[in-house]
Amino acid sequence: MLRLLPPSALLGLALLTSSLQALATVYSAAVSNKPGRLSELMLDAFAIELEQQLDVELSVMPLPFARRLRNLEMGELDISAGLLKTAEREESIYFMEPAYIDGFSHHFILRTEEPRELERYEDLYRFVIGVNNDARYFERFDKDKMLHKQNIAASTTCAQMLYRKRVDVCIERRFNDPRLQASAHRSPAFKTAGYSHSTTRPAYFVLSRNSPLFERRTELESLLAQMKSQGRFTEVIRRYNQQMLE
Repeated sequence: MLRLLPPSALLGLALLTSSLQALATVYSAAVSNKPGRLSELMLDAFAIELEQQLDVELSVMPLPFARRLRNLEMGELDISAGLLKTAEREESIYFMEPAYIDGFSHHFILRTEEPRELERYEDLYRFVIGVNNDARYFERFDKDKMLHKQNIAASTTCAQMLYRKRVDVCIERRFNDPRLQASAHRSPAFKTAGYSHSTTRPAYFVLSRNSPLFERRTELESLLAQMKSQGRFTEVIRRYNQQMLE
């Protein structure tokens, strides 16, 4: 014999169902557990548009890189940003197109009155180079133990240290976007060295192939392309450069 539920119980069941449906639209996302990364700002910007336009809400948490990678591969994490594309990773991780960054180069900033030349990598050994804690630049530079690198405290910036002659060189990341060619160090006190290092390595938002969001990848990529064409990611990069380098 069927037993009818009282109206109060039906209301409670409806609210519970509604809550569960709402929770079902929240997906897990992760960024680096090291603060100050550009990928975190990019994911924040993408998350806002995902919620407003596609009703996709992200719950973002900081995770170490190895754990982010493992969780994506196992489907315990839905979305992340900033991974390097490899054939092995593509088996379990989907790299959304277009990339939010197509490539970039590292330029070296000197005081205008600096008489020493910086025209090739080997010239770096002459200088004290300001670096941001936990930042990654390019492989040769990152692994070179012979370079004199000075960590820049969170309370200051490299440009300030350069101006005060606490370091000799600052590193500026410039992206392959004509709207971002103006240097953050365009000041009479500074100049750009002749040597630079370029990479064409793109940066991507990624999905776990085991995530429910993978089925909606076409929608996500359409939104991603729209944001890129509108210069939304360019604006994020401009704000990032302003914070990190001025």
